[in-house]
Amino acid sequence: MASIPTLFNGRADFKEISTLSRYEKTEHIYIYDLDSFGTEIKGKYILDYDSSVWIRNSIKYEKFAQLFAVRSGGWYGPDKGGRWNTIKRTFGEIFFIEVENFHTITSPTIDHDTLRIIKNRFSNKLTVEIKSRDKLTYNFDCNKIKFFPSLRILLLERKTEKYIDKTEILDSNGLSLLEEVFI
Repeated sequence: MASIPTLFNGRADFKEISTLSRYEKTEHIYIYDLDSFGTEIKGKYILDYDSSVWIRNSIKYEKFAQLFAVRSGGWYGPDKGGRWNTIKRTFGEIFFIEVENFHTITSPTIDHDTLRIIKNRFSNKLTVEIKSRDKLTYNFDCNKIKFFPSLRILLLERKTEKYIDKTEILDSNGLSLLEEVFI
């Protein structure tokens, strides 16, 4: 079995892939500050994603979209409230365990920051390719990947166009506004 990290709604989780199964996935995630410690590589990551924020109060619903960048939304009435598809960011640390065959390539053009993971059938070894905005591509094999998320949620502020830590105004999964602390 191989533990494969899965990213959903700004959270890092893991799923087990059996030795008989093949797996391949590319995530848009910025991985940087890679440091090698023997057979381990430690780095940091930033994940930008879109996710809903549900708001029950109609005034706070309107104010939210004036303060933070949103892609779309809808008001469903006083009983259900409204939802904004919001631009969010989270960050944390990532560890690659039992690394082998580490190579770095400089590339003049890299369009997106990506983490690509491939697991072949009849193997528990993971082939990893990291492309970063630093114009570097890292290729290596490892046996495990571990995420250590910060559990912080940043929202893109309209006025400054910067990500601002707003974890305290959202519930524990970041999907609902804690309206008593919003304004």
